[in-house]
Amino acid sequence: MQIEPAAVSAYLNSLQAPVVHHGPWLIFGALFVECLPIAGFILPGLTLLVIAGFVASGQSPTYTLVTIVAAVGGVLAADTIAFVAGRFGLERWPGVQRLVARNADLRHELARQSWSVLVLYQFPPYSRMFAPLIMGAMATPWSRWWPIMVPGTALFVSVFFSLGFQAGRTGYALLGAANAASMASGLFLAALVLWAVCVWLRIRRSRSDRYSV
Repeated sequence: MQIEPAAVSAYLNSLQAPVVHHGPWLIFGALFVECLPIAGFILPGLTLLVIAGFVASGQSPTYTLVTIVAAVGGVLAADTIAFVAGRFGLERWPGVQRLVARNADLRHELARQSWSVLVLYQFPPYSRMFAPLIMGAMATPWSRWWPIMVPGTALFVSVFFSLGFQAGRTGYALLGAANAASMASGLFLAALVLWAVCVWLRIRRSRSDRYSV
């Protein structure tokens, strides 16, 4: 089934109208919901973030700053709640226990990655929803979680907001901004996979050297 560009453009334009009317409040709520486990499948928060950047390109610097703060605040609020739910709800709430059990592979990967990889957890959509909950369930210290969440959120919001903002400033259509965002998300995901492969190869090589001695 082929999706017509005109239909996609119409869909994006339909999302642009509420962003124009509700502005930062909508962006806060959309990103808050998108970053929560399970609920993130419902709302196109990332698309709205790109559209918010597109809309902000024609607004005042104050509007732009408030929108960015709202976006960062929505993500931080959702991730903090998910982290606390994982940290304190693992032994109390069956729902949290089931989610953690179903994401055992993600938990294994998060446990073995360095800060330079974990700080990019916002970019893969699935990780964006479940990594905070899983890291909370892993009893990650706050002193380790905050340096992952805050810079990671700032980077995530900056990248996708800037894509929409620059598209608006340079006169590209909204559809072009959304396509650029999808491409950027794919590139970040590919980079994470490449990094994981390199780490795995390095570990395998070190084990081989150890056993060959």
